Order: sequence, then C-alpha cells, then structure tokens
Amino acid sequence: MTTPVSDETEIVIEYTHSVEKTLVRDVYVPDGEMLVMTRMEFSSFGAGLPSRAEVTVSDGRYVYEPPSEEYSTLHLKTGGVADHNLIVGGERYDIAAMSDNGAVELTVERRLRT
Repeated sequence: MTTPVSDETEIVIEYTHSVEKTLVRDVYVPDGEMLVMTRMEFSSFGAGLPSRAEVTVSDGRYVYEPPSEEYSTLHLKTGGVADHNLIVGGERYDIAAMSDNGAVELTVERRLRT
C-alpha cells in the first residue's frame, strides 16, 4: 500500500495494549526518507510503556515526547488482540487485517512529482 505524505503529515500507529487493554498511539512525522517519532499517547502504565519517563497529561491521556530518533524502516508485528491501525493524515487503515495479522514494514520514499 502506498499513500502520499508531506513533512507535516502525522503517521500514527494505533493499537490496544495487550495487557492493559487500553489504546496506545505512536505518532511519527516524515523527515526526508526517515520517520521521526514525535510522541506516544497512552491511558495507563504497563509493560513496554514509558513508566519512568517525563510525561504530560492531555485530554486524560499520558503523552510522552521521546528524544528525537529517526527510523528508515519501522518493523511492526501486527496482531488480532492489538488490532493495529495505521492513520495517515486522518485516513485510517486496518493494517492487522490487511496483513492477516502478520509483519508490516513502514517506510517513507521521496518521489518526484510529474
């Protein structure tokens, strides 16, 4: 699947935490051909969530803004329990169903407009 993005487009991986059963959102923006994580939003602390990090609270959810880290490829193992969704600029894709609960790779590719 391919979808166009700009440098301001938010790319969100949204899923249900397997233990806490609460919604988690990992938010990225494209920077050239890299993906930069800008924040993680979650409702409760649990395994794999930043329990010792500085967080703020917004709309009743914790928001963690990690140190800037760039990824050329995001490797994601989707699953039925987590019910992974990809949200690109407001458009939602059920990537768990699209991949039959398999592995997904997310990348950004700069293309010339014709």
